[in-house]
Amino acid sequence: MARPEDLIVFKAIAGRGRDMDDLTALLTLYPKVDLVRIRARVQELAALADAPTISVGLEAAITASRKVRSMGAVRAPGQKAARGLARTGRAKPKKARRPTTKVPRSRLTKNKKTSPRR
Repeated sequence: MARPEDLIVFKAIAGRGRDMDDLTALLTLYPKVDLVRIRARVQELAALADAPTISVGLEAAITASRKVRSMGAVRAPGQKAARGLARTGRAKPKKARRPTTKVPRSRLTKNKKTSPRR
């Protein structure tokens, strides 16, 4: 099973827009990852791929995750949300109730073929 550090390295190497968003989210959710190990591995792979801009994207994601973390809007893994709040921090919307309609009891039973009444 991949550790958060491994996923962060994979996302940094991929470097697409969605991967960079995922990278920022991973760094925000797991602030205690080994950044020295991550930086070393990303720089090593960037050198092999001859793409030094990969490490620039990693540093940008690290900075962005620190900004998000400092705002205090993110929960650590395993931490429960405040009662009544959704993931976004807004109150949960109330569920809409279905309008009730009265159906005659005769329509609730299965229609059986019966002989005509006399």
